Amino acid sequence: MIPARAATPPRHRQQRPLTEPTTNPTILRLSLPKNQIAEKGEALRMARAQHGAQLLDTTNWPFPLKNVDYFHGYMPIGIVRRQLVEQGQFVSYITNVNKQECTVVSVLHDNLMWNYLVHMTKNGRYYVNDAYVALSVPSLVDVLKTSKTMLEPGGPVLEKPVPRPPWIWDSTKVNPGKVIGKGAFGEVYDGTFGDSKCAIKVMATPGATDGSSTLGTVPSIPDGNNNKKKKSKTEKGKEKKVDPAIGDKMMFINEAVFLATLEHKSVIAMFGLACLENPIMIVMELATGSSLLKFMRKSKVPIKQKRIFVLQILSGMAYLEKNLLIHRDLAARNVLLDDKMRCKISDFGISCYTDAPGKEVKGNKQLKLAIRWLSPEAIEQGIFSTKSDVWAFGVVAYEVFSDGAVPYNHVKTLREVKVGIVSGKVKLQPTPCMGQRDSEMMANCFIDDRSARPTFNDLKKRFKPKSWGSRVYEMKDALLKGSKPTTSLMEKPGNGQQRNVPAISQFFDSDRNRKNRKK
Repeated sequence: MIPARAATPPRHRQQRPLTEPTTNPTILRLSLPKNQIAEKGEALRMARAQHGAQLLDTTNWPFPLKNVDYFHGYMPIGIVRRQLVEQGQFVSYITNVNKQECTVVSVLHDNLMWNYLVHMTKNGRYYVNDAYVALSVPSLVDVLKTSKTMLEPGGPVLEKPVPRPPWIWDSTKVNPGKVIGKGAFGEVYDGTFGDSKCAIKVMATPGATDGSSTLGTVPSIPDGNNNKKKKSKTEKGKEKKVDPAIGDKMMFINEAVFLATLEHKSVIAMFGLACLENPIMIVMELATGSSLLKFMRKSKVPIKQKRIFVLQILSGMAYLEKNLLIHRDLAARNVLLDDKMRCKISDFGISCYTDAPGKEVKGNKQLKLAIRWLSPEAIEQGIFSTKSDVWAFGVVAYEVFSDGAVPYNHVKTLREVKVGIVSGKVKLQPTPCMGQRDSEMMANCFIDDRSARPTFNDLKKRFKPKSWGSRVYEMKDALLKGSKPTTSLMEKPGNGQQRNVPAISQFFDSDRNRKNRKK
């Protein structure tokens, strides 16, 4: 169980910790039979007198939480904070709390986000404080809102439910087709949403519920017991179920939310997110040409086309840089090709925003990172910035010009790779097909001192398409306008599709002004 927090939070805090009632949960384990629950009078009076909590007098039996529009499904707590902008606004969602799937109600009060766990008693009733016990989460929220009950003395009141944004979809409207790829978190299918063709990324959820329970897939915190007597190891094991998959779910959703804020020709587009129940699905632009890495290994690509690929990725990364986003997992395997041979940067599962240009962030020790694409500061200190992305871009350029070779493949062990990158003794060398400008660009990406390493904007200005010759510039221009490249460059001709779904970014990120966003 999560320890109770102090009653008065420091004013400088932007977010309050998750809380639980101060009352021992066993006090609220009401054992009234069903035929007494709806009865007024003695049973209800006794419940109030004995337990200090009101058993809700309701004939509405539990119904799916996803049926109420203030339930946002599985969602990282940091993303929820962006949705709360007015006093009294609240949402309900499922998030990661100490590696457990927890149902949470969050409300904005005095410009702070107050977070409350929804607990379930052993006989299936729900509560967030000592005032009410309900048969379902929606009925509990409804009575707390209607009665204007403070969730704690001097605390917030649930006033204005925040409806989920239009890009959160019901999974029943998404129709996956055949598998077209696999990733760390699950499989990618082609499919449709309505009449639109799309790619559907489905999160693998081993052991997850099938959505048939009372609250769909909404899990609950075990009751626990705050008694101080010692418990056996067996009891402790049963008391708290740790779900390591919830962290992966938050990273999976994190990718979709980042994509929702982006709109660029070299970045994969996201249409919607089905996260109200398992399995979680991201509905995105269909890129029919496989990954860039796979394409480079299977096809004989001319040097000029390789340069076009590198320029497209550079353009997309410069856009991310302007929008203060650090990718942290840029690699050729995470770049997709559409049917017109355009590169699409994807896989934003471990990406993060920064508050200012050039700002650095510390990486979580639990992040699964590919060493061969990391900069020295990322390996040694866990520091990430747009400069670490620039280093990774240099590795991607090497992958492209080497026809998909494994970086540092000449080094025997991964440990030697790590030591060599940090010490500066191991460097990726230009391939025979690279010209002077190609080699110079890659060398700029591999400057050990990150303060001297260029930004993507610097690289974009310095290595313009014309610097590689007018023919390359003409090929790039024709390609981006939709002209088909020679069939020898295509693995398989694609049918293409119209993106007739509205841009997601107009619905998201309420605390930013999109009009001022740099394109």
